[in-house]
Amino acid sequence: MGLSSYGQSIDSLKLALKNAKHDTVRCNILNTLAETASDEEWPAF
Repeated sequence: MGLSSYGQSIDSLKLALKNAKHDTVRCNILNTLAETASDEEWPAF
């Protein structure tokens, strides 16, 4: 995954997290963010 697609992926996940209405969906997105984002970035979520 290139840097550009990495940033787009993280941005897409952030947007999905913001718009998610169900806790299960939010947990799945947070899990993906924890695995995808840098160690410094994901705890902010």
